[in-house]
Amino acid sequence: MKLNHITIENFRAIEKLELPLDPQLTVLYGKNAEGKTTLLDAIAVGLGAVLKRLPNVTGKDFSLNDLRQQLTRPNTPVGNNLPQMSQAPYVRVTLESTDGVIWDRTKKRDQTEQTKKETPPEKKLGNLYAFLDQIISQVQNGNSETKLPVIAYYSNDRIVSAKVQQQLHTNPHKDFNRFGALEGALEIIPNFRTVFEWFTAQENEELREIKKRQDWNYQLPVLAAVRQSIRQILPGCSNPRTESKPSQFLVDFEDEQGKKEILSLEQLSDGYRATLALVMDLARRMAQANPHLAEQAIESQAIVLIDEVELHLHPMWQQHILVDLMATFPNAQLIVTTHSPQVLTTVKPQHLIKLQRDNGKIIAKPTDSYSYGAKSSKVLTRIMGVDERPPNEFTQLLNKYYDLIENNLGESEAALKLRHKNRKADKELIDTLIEVQHGLCAYCEIVLTQTPYDSQVEHFHPKCDTSSQINWTFEITNLFAACKGGTSKIIFGKGSKFYAPKRFLEPETENHSCGDPKGNKVPGVDIDILKPSEFDPVKAEKTIKELNLNCARLKDARLEVIEKIKNTFENEMIELGETTSDEEIMALQVRLAEQFLFEKENKLGEFFTTIRSYFGTAAEIVLAKFPEERWI
Repeated sequence: MKLNHITIENFRAIEKLELPLDPQLTVLYGKNAEGKTTLLDAIAVGLGAVLKRLPNVTGKDFSLNDLRQQLTRPNTPVGNNLPQMSQAPYVRVTLESTDGVIWDRTKKRDQTEQTKKETPPEKKLGNLYAFLDQIISQVQNGNSETKLPVIAYYSNDRIVSAKVQQQLHTNPHKDFNRFGALEGALEIIPNFRTVFEWFTAQENEELREIKKRQDWNYQLPVLAAVRQSIRQILPGCSNPRTESKPSQFLVDFEDEQGKKEILSLEQLSDGYRATLALVMDLARRMAQANPHLAEQAIESQAIVLIDEVELHLHPMWQQHILVDLMATFPNAQLIVTTHSPQVLTTVKPQHLIKLQRDNGKIIAKPTDSYSYGAKSSKVLTRIMGVDERPPNEFTQLLNKYYDLIENNLGESEAALKLRHKNRKADKELIDTLIEVQHGLCAYCEIVLTQTPYDSQVEHFHPKCDTSSQINWTFEITNLFAACKGGTSKIIFGKGSKFYAPKRFLEPETENHSCGDPKGNKVPGVDIDILKPSEFDPVKAEKTIKELNLNCARLKDARLEVIEKIKNTFENEMIELGETTSDEEIMALQVRLAEQFLFEKENKLGEFFTTIRSYFGTAAEIVLAKFPEERWI
């Protein structure tokens, strides 16, 4: 079972909201108090009817506060004794499954004739019960091949208490039947004790089987499924197990440096504990609901609601938590909320829904901006509508300075005072441009971050152009960072503090490049920006000549990179031996191409284009694996 569509009416702050749901992933985002958790709670109430139909399983109903409150006299002063608020006549959640089953759950304000008159006709639960009763009958009649759908809701209060591991004594009479897999599945505060009790009971069963079979490598299939899910999603975690003396839950943990240790539940970080509990609970519910699927139980169909999917996770982990969940539970329908731009960078636009208020009503809007593979900073501004700069005093001063410039007051006394206060703005701007350019000079591709005092801001379009309303001086799309082109003798010349021949080389004039004043002259060739896959030899030759990119200083620096690549390749070939196949050589070239093209996180290798040209096909194979924003 998966959901295709939901309609919510008069549920808390939502007056009416209709929403299509993707069968694999729907990600809800928006500001606080704009309905993300409310929407998940509404879906949970709708799904509560499924649980209530199952034998001996507790469902979820509307609460007293779910009926929407509305102002009856919006212009009445607050101090007036007249009533200000009233409840909507009804609250309703209507769900439609991908199987075509439609049902709703409705709660009326009261049973008066007026309320009944104001409540539209219900779909009720007949279609749902007919669908479920067939499954229930098959399971009760011992049909082990019948697949039981799984439902689970994980709120933002889902950290498992360390006290749970002190209560792992298994009740030998507890029945972990198939329907029981959904007990408590929609509780706002999840009770994770059951998952650890189930795990302990299965371990005991597994131990009995090991002794019976005399096979010390045997794993109970349902336990193997849970262990596999933990390995796939929790970095460095493996071999989950319980111990009785003292009563505790343990995992083997290996950090990024390869150090291994055994950690108990209470020794794990909040991020690991929250994720471990979620993954174990979902995998356990699938394995308990569909034990006949054995190790493939985690491929069961499921509807999974997760509030704040990034809860307690480091930004690096946030960037792959959804990918990992979808890979581990491939047939689960994930409906999640998030405040994290890191999460949104892993989601394609068709899976994103923005919740916002419009004239006091909560509405849902599809996302028209592209998030998948984008930088988190771009998602922050373009999709989430948050300025990259915090609204602090420095930002306010900077905005005042820009306003003065736009009003031709750039040299006024007020502007001069602000300029003195904003000296660090230049460095911040250059640092931002360097990050956008992945650390390289836009002209010669020398690394800008290795040596201080060697970066400057330049313009694509002449900043002196006043023929349009665009302020070319500060238009962000007109700015880029470049090195000073070998002009800084005092800083990089012989005997200087930062002596570096690739930054300054005699004879000085012949070795100037990027940093030379270029004025407003236009080269005698058509000006346009080529795509990364395009190459125009005429434009390339003109660019190299105009910017002096083949000066001895840059040639020597590029040669160092090529020699390093050659030496690395030769050493690797020696390691491979004399009988190396063409496929092994190509694999080596691809690996080295990636190593030299992407030397650091979000940084490109120095003289990126030279490296790309040198590796040829191997480089193109590497670049095809990455979104263009990673290397353009």
